[in-house]
Amino acid sequence: MQTGAAWWDTGEAQAVPPILGIMHAPGFPFYTLLGFVWSHVVPLGSYALRMNALSVVSAAAATSVLVATLWEFRLRTPMALVLSFLFAFNPIVIEHVTRAGVEGTFALCASLALYGALRYRASDDARWAIAAGIASAAMLGTHLIGLYVLPAPALLIASRLRVRDLVCFGLTLIVGTVVVFAYLPLRSFVVVRTGIDPSTALGLPAGQQFFNNQNPSSLAGFRSMIFGEQFGAGSSAGAFLNVGAYPSYLKYAIDVLANALGPVAPFATLVGLVVLVRRNPAAGFALAFAGFLVVAFAMTYGALMDANKYFVFTTWIAVVIVGAALAPLEIDFAGAPRRTLAGLAVVLMIVSSTVAAAQMHRGLYDHRHGNDGEVVITEVRAFTPPNAIIDAAFVFATPLAYGIYTAHELDQRSVVTHGPSDWPFIPAWSRTRPVYLIPFTKADVPKNVHVVEIPNTWPTMFRVVP
Repeated sequence: MQTGAAWWDTGEAQAVPPILGIMHAPGFPFYTLLGFVWSHVVPLGSYALRMNALSVVSAAAATSVLVATLWEFRLRTPMALVLSFLFAFNPIVIEHVTRAGVEGTFALCASLALYGALRYRASDDARWAIAAGIASAAMLGTHLIGLYVLPAPALLIASRLRVRDLVCFGLTLIVGTVVVFAYLPLRSFVVVRTGIDPSTALGLPAGQQFFNNQNPSSLAGFRSMIFGEQFGAGSSAGAFLNVGAYPSYLKYAIDVLANALGPVAPFATLVGLVVLVRRNPAAGFALAFAGFLVVAFAMTYGALMDANKYFVFTTWIAVVIVGAALAPLEIDFAGAPRRTLAGLAVVLMIVSSTVAAAQMHRGLYDHRHGNDGEVVITEVRAFTPPNAIIDAAFVFATPLAYGIYTAHELDQRSVVTHGPSDWPFIPAWSRTRPVYLIPFTKADVPKNVHVVEIPNTWPTMFRVVP
């Protein structure tokens, strides 16, 4: 697990939940609320460390749900535990859940939604349908990518043909989702009304990052937040309807699974899916939907810097499919020697695949030493005065927001996310307070101000000449 402040989205995930702010689209309201409670209840070092730990604990819980899900398919505990390690230690999981972010929490909520639906189908107990609805609402509130997973629990519950229970699931899902997403406009309204967003004191309009991103208290801001209009997410939302592109989606999914779980994984998953569909059609198709639909979005969403983060839960699904298909290969040393030998062979193959994937990406297991965010905070503290305004690219602004607003390590400094909308304000700011720029590249320095580069700084910093 990483221990210090980070940058990019990880820095935002460390900075925003503890201050009850609003993250970038689609807002992640459940993750924000959970992170606020977690970061103020768990006495574990800094806020950055606490938010990192939330991701790790969530992923560990999702691994436990994986074992319980495999029990639903009658897989014995030894094989289920081996498969759980295949999920827990694959490089995609290690990279994305050992630092702050929504991936671990999403995997937990999505796995609980599927587990609840499977338990309902096995027990006919309506309480499991309600539990699946609650988990599905939390899943959507963690990330709207859950819309691609939602058909899976819905199909499993609908397969029992009990209208009352399906209505219970649907109502719980709708009410829970509305309650969770109400956080965005309500918190935005409070932020605007009370003026607690420091950027508004600089003359910037409501809707700046960290405290009130996109200003979802307004209808236009809420729509922009939910549909990801800022990043053009809507153009990729229906990519799964492009049936002609399915061969390319499948190839992409195969590459991802081979990269994460080893070269045997894609073949094992496809064979396992065929076996599972023949044995349990509803569960097989549900798992296929949950694992595959997200591939189309991730492959076509152009704003992604890291598409692999969407495949943490996809690897969970792949492991469940393989495990469900392996249920007949019980390891039983008291009898059925052929079946036992086959089971042991499969275990050996799985362990070898996991080790091979880990070896290919062994550098990921050292990223706990990463401290890029801490470096940015240290540089700003060393080269700027205590009342400076820092206009920084998002990658650098997130650790500064953590240092200023969450950890209170940078005195009276203010941070603004670098972009054309704030450039007209810089000359006026520079007449009253020292202003510094930290652009992503030197080419991003605005033309309407005169700047002096501060030597020997990383990231490169510029002082604005009043």
